[in-house]
Amino acid sequence: MQASSGRGRRSVSTHANRRRPPAITSWNPTMTKKAYFKRADAAAARINRWKDLRRDLPRFIAYAQLRRACRSVPQVVADMPVVAGFVIREQGDLELYDKAARRLAHGFTNIYGREREAVVTTVSSTKEKKTAAGSLDDAIGKERSFVLVPDRDLFPLGFEPIADLVAEIGLPDARTVSSAARACLDLRLSDAEAQAMSGRPLRHLATALRKGRTVSKALDVLARLQEMESQFGAPLDPGPTLDDLPGMGEAAEWGRRLAIDLSDWGAGKIPWADVDRGILISGPPGCGKTTFATALARTCKVPIVLGSLARWQAQGHLGDCLRAMRNAFAEATKTSPSILFVDEVDSFGDREQLESTSRNAQYCREVINAFLECLDGAQARAGVVVVGATNFPNAIDQGIRRPGRLDRHFEISLPDAEARGAILRLHLGVDIDREVLELAAARTEGWSGARLEQLARDARRRARAGRRQVTASDLADSLPRRIRVPDEVKQVAAVHEAGHAVAGIALGRDLVSVEIAETVEGEGSSRMGGATAFRQLGMEMRDTQWYRDRIAILLAGTAAEEVVLGRRSSGAGGLPGSDLHDATVTALALEASYGLGHGYAYLARSDDESLLQAMRFNIGLQSRVEAMLREEMDRIRSIIRQRERDIRLVADMLISRSGATGDEVRACLSRPPISSSAA
Repeated sequence: MQASSGRGRRSVSTHANRRRPPAITSWNPTMTKKAYFKRADAAAARINRWKDLRRDLPRFIAYAQLRRACRSVPQVVADMPVVAGFVIREQGDLELYDKAARRLAHGFTNIYGREREAVVTTVSSTKEKKTAAGSLDDAIGKERSFVLVPDRDLFPLGFEPIADLVAEIGLPDARTVSSAARACLDLRLSDAEAQAMSGRPLRHLATALRKGRTVSKALDVLARLQEMESQFGAPLDPGPTLDDLPGMGEAAEWGRRLAIDLSDWGAGKIPWADVDRGILISGPPGCGKTTFATALARTCKVPIVLGSLARWQAQGHLGDCLRAMRNAFAEATKTSPSILFVDEVDSFGDREQLESTSRNAQYCREVINAFLECLDGAQARAGVVVVGATNFPNAIDQGIRRPGRLDRHFEISLPDAEARGAILRLHLGVDIDREVLELAAARTEGWSGARLEQLARDARRRARAGRRQVTASDLADSLPRRIRVPDEVKQVAAVHEAGHAVAGIALGRDLVSVEIAETVEGEGSSRMGGATAFRQLGMEMRDTQWYRDRIAILLAGTAAEEVVLGRRSSGAGGLPGSDLHDATVTALALEASYGLGHGYAYLARSDDESLLQAMRFNIGLQSRVEAMLREEMDRIRSIIRQRERDIRLVADMLISRSGATGDEVRACLSRPPISSSAA
C-alpha cells in the first residue's frame, strides 16, 4: 500500500510511517527519503535520552534551568554551533550543573553514531582559571563550547566578548521543582508544596526528594538540611589555597605541613597525637584571618565548620548556647578530618579579669569552661583541628592557649609592599604591568587584604562596564583620589616631624629618616601625613629613663608646633597608633605593668587594650598617667626651645624636598646631643 502525494511529491512506505516519531507530524514536500530517516533516527534518540535524563532529578532540574536561560539564543536549543557561559551562583551544586551542561552541549542528536563535537569547561577557582584560559582557543574550535563558573570574574580571559550567551543560574523556582518531581518521581506537588521546595540547592532537593518518600517527609528533610547549614556553615566554596595567598608567612608554612600530617593520619601512617590540634591566629581587622582558615581547609582538602560565641549565643539562653557549641564540635568530629574555625575567641573573656560577685562572671565562666571541655574533654576530638581567630590575643583566657588546645600562635600582620602587589594580582586574575602594581602597592600602604580585594573588585567592575578584560588603567583609576597637601598644612607637618627628629637626636636616638607627604588620600583626610623613623636595637637596657625619653620624643611633634608656630594642631592624636595614643600607653605600662612609675602594683598586662581598660575604671591611675605626660611635655618643650633654630632648618629642608636621611639631618644641626640625665 502506498501513501500518495500531490504533484511533485514523493511516496513513502507505510513502514516508514510506522517509524515516524511524534516530533514529525506531517510530510515535508522538499524532504528526501534519506533526510526523513535521519530525522526519524534523531527523534528516536531524543526520546531515549529524555528517559535517561528523567532518571536523575537534580540533573533534570539543572538541565531545565540551563535550557530556560538559553531561550534568547536559538543556537543552543537547536543544537547549532554556539559558545555559552553560565554563572552558577550555588557553588556547591557546580558538579550537578556540569553534568546537565554536558547533556545540553551534546544535544539529543546522535546521527548514525556521531555525537556533537562539544566541550564543557567548569572553572571553580582562580588557579583553574589560568588552566582554562590556556585551553580556551581549543574549546572555541569545537561546535559547541560551554563554560561554567561560580563567579563571573572566573571566566577565562577573553571569553565574554566572544560568547553568544552569558547567563546567571540561580536556585530553582517552584515551577521547575514541580515539573521535575512529576517527570522523575511521578509525584504531583501542590502549589504550596512546590513553593516550599523552591529556592533550595540541588543537593538538598536530591537528598529530600526520593522515590517512595512522602511530600511531608521531604519537606521535613529540607528543613533539617537548612538548619544544619545555617548552624555549621555552607559547604566550602571553591577558592584559593594557602599556595595562592601571599603575606601569610609562618602561618601558611604551618598549614602546608598540617595538610601533610592530616593526609598521613588518614592513611594510618602517624597517630593523632603527632598532629597539631589547634592554633591561634591574630591580626588587625581585614588582615585575612577568615580567609586563612578557609584556604587552610582547601589546602588540607577537608571540610570546614564555622563557629563563634556570637553565633552560638544567638541560639538562645545559656543552655542553648552550650548546646550549639557542642553541636559544632560534634559536626566537626562527624566530618573529620576537618577544620573548626572559631572566630573572635577573645569574646569568651578571661576568667582572671572577671569580678567574682557578678552574675555575668558566672555565665562567662560556664561558657569558658564548656569551651575548654570541648577542646580537650572526655571525648577526644580526633581528626578535628581548631583554628581560633582574634584581634586581641592578649585578651584571651590563658587556659585556651595551654598545650593541646590553641597552643600555637601566628600573627598575620598587614601586608607589605610585595604582598600587596601579589594580593592585587591574585584578585585581579590577570597579569598587570609590574610598574603599575608597584605604584598601586606604594599607594596602598597600611591597607588590609580585605581592602585590597575591594580595590581589585572595583577595577574588575570598570573593565566589565567597558566590556573588556582588566587593564592597568582600570586599577589606576580605582585607586582613591590623592589630594595635594596645602602649603599651610605642609608647613605644620614639616615642623611636627622636625620636632620628632631633632628631639630624638637630642635624646640619643639613632635617626634613620624623616619625611612628609606631598599628597594625602581623600578630600576629607585630617591626617597631615609624615613619618620619623629611628633605628631599633635588638637588645638594649630599657629602664625608666628610656621609656620617659620615648614619651618625650612622641610628644615632641606637638611641642614643636606650639613653640615654633604658636599653636597646636590635632595631628598628634585621634587614632590608635597616634603620638598621644602611644605616649599614653607607654606611661600606662610604667605605672600599671612594669613597676617603673609611682608604685609597684601589677594592675594589667602590657598590651594596649588591657592597659587602656585598666585606666578607664581607675581614677588614681588616670591621675598618675596624666602627671607623667605633663612632666615629659614640660621637659621636651624646654629642649625644643633650646633647639628651635635646628627645628626650623630641618622643617625648611622637608618643605623643599619632602624627606631626608638621618645623616642629612645630623649634618645641619647646630647643637650636639644631650644626655638624658642632663635633660
